[in-house]
Amino acid sequence: MNPQRPLIARIARGLEWGAVLFTVALLVFVATLPFSAARVGFAGSPVHGVAPVGGSTVDLTLSFPLKDQGAYPLDGLSVHLWVRDPDGALITQGLSPPVTIPSGGVSSIHLALPFSFANVSALSFLLVNDTVLSGSLSGNATYAYFFPVQVQVENLTFPWGAPFSHLAATVGAPRVAPNGSAVVPFTLSFQDNATFPVVGTLSFRLLAPSGTPCGSSDLSLDVIPGQSDRSTTQVPVSSGCDPLGGTFTGTFSSYTLDFPLPPQRIPP
Repeated sequence: MNPQRPLIARIARGLEWGAVLFTVALLVFVATLPFSAARVGFAGSPVHGVAPVGGSTVDLTLSFPLKDQGAYPLDGLSVHLWVRDPDGALITQGLSPPVTIPSGGVSSIHLALPFSFANVSALSFLLVNDTVLSGSLSGNATYAYFFPVQVQVENLTFPWGAPFSHLAATVGAPRVAPNGSAVVPFTLSFQDNATFPVVGTLSFRLLAPSGTPCGSSDLSLDVIPGQSDRSTTQVPVSSGCDPLGGTFTGTFSSYTLDFPLPPQRIPP
C-alpha cells in the first residue's frame, strides 16, 4: 500500500488546483466581459410626452427602455439629460433615479423634467409652434459587479407638439349690434398637437394697431389631442376702435394650467 501523502502536501496540491480554477474563471470572465457589455443597449425608441403639473409648469416626461442581454448585471444606472430648443438654448435638465438591470432583463430610465411658461417667456413659442427638441445624456453605472462604466449619447431628438399649434385670430369689420353697441366677429382657430387636452377658458383682448385696447371676451375650449378647433364669437368693442391689423393677446386657464399665449397679429 502506498503511504499517504503528508497533509501539507495535500493542502498545497489543493491550493494549486484552486489557483488554476480561479485563473480559468478569471480568464473566462475577462474574455466574456466585452461581449456581454456590448449586449447592453436600448430596447426600443424613447417614449416622451408632456404632463401638466400646475400653474404655468409642465413636465417633459421621457422613458428610455433598456435591455441587458449579457451575462452580468448593470447596477445603479442613472442618467443626466439636457434638452435644448432648435437654437441650442437649454430648456430643461434633470437626473433620473438609479435603476438596476439584471442579466437578461429589461428596465427603463424615467425622467420628468419641468419647465414653465410663466409670463411671455422665451419658451412661449412652444405653445403655438410644433418643432423638434434636441437632447444629450450622460450616465454612470457599475457593470459586472466591479467595473464603473460611463454612457454618453448625443443628438437625441424629441418631436414637440404645441397645444395651440397654428394659432390664428381673425376679426371681421366692426358693425352695430341690435342693442346699439359696436361689435366685431372674432374667430380663433388652432390644433391641439400636444399630448394633453386643451380644456379651459381663454380670456383674450383685441388691440388696435396703435396698441389701444378695443375689446375683450372669453372662449370656452374643449379640444382633445390631435383635434382642430375653430370658435367664433361676437366681441364688444369701443366705439371707433378697429382691431383689424392689430394684436390678439390671451391667457389660457384650466384646473391644471394657467399661462399667457404669445401675442398674435390680427390680419388687416
